[in-house]
Amino acid sequence: MFFKHFPLKSGRLLDVGCGDGVFLKEAQKTGFEVWGIDFDSKSIKVCQEKWGLKNIFAMHPHEFAEFCEKEGLKFDVITFFEVFEHQDDPAGFLEIIKSMLKPGGYIAGSVPNRDSWMIKPVRKIYPKRDRPPHHFLRFSKIALIYTFQSIGLKEVFVTSTPVKISDLTPIFQTLLIGNRINKKLRKTIAKSEYAGEGTILFKKLPLWRRLVFKGLKILRNSIFFLPATIVRIRNEGLSLYFQGILEKHNI
Repeated sequence: MFFKHFPLKSGRLLDVGCGDGVFLKEAQKTGFEVWGIDFDSKSIKVCQEKWGLKNIFAMHPHEFAEFCEKEGLKFDVITFFEVFEHQDDPAGFLEIIKSMLKPGGYIAGSVPNRDSWMIKPVRKIYPKRDRPPHHFLRFSKIALIYTFQSIGLKEVFVTSTPVKISDLTPIFQTLLIGNRINKKLRKTIAKSEYAGEGTILFKKLPLWRRLVFKGLKILRNSIFFLPATIVRIRNEGLSLYFQGILEKHNI
């Protein structure tokens, strides 16, 4: 969504909550000078060792903001994807973000979409994920627009992320058989409930187990294709993408 909608293709970019750095790697390819911070030191290590990213730090935003103030460091754009909903002090978090922006700098990111139909079964399947201490905030489009306008953002743009069939079919499956059975099935076939496609655990599995896993995935997608297609047409995605520019006099 960022690469589709964001107006700049270069500049100094900071990603708050950068995780394993996949977004930063792609932003660097586009032409951005990339920086990143995250609580998880293991993720920072992946950024550095796997992708060769240099300006990556295991720091809290307020610690990094102090570092930026000392170094006179400012950013053209600051992103935070699936981070804002975790803040117990959203106003304080946004003030920290503003302090690190250049005059006229951009903010971009994403949050879960509280108005998406899909969020309701997800809350039912994983009740703890959308409550404290995980999520403190829930945003609709209008609430997100008002939030960012209140801190001086202009040209605020908010849109729902696309709904994918591959996002919907696992939800239908879990609603039908339950999360406990779903986990047991995954552990039986893939030896771990965390061994999803693309993970190191999955790649280490014997070929026959990987083929069975992929075959069942194809079967699931076929069974739930029609209801997933109907939901996809009629509903918004799980997340809201946002971006906006901070007016110079609000820096």
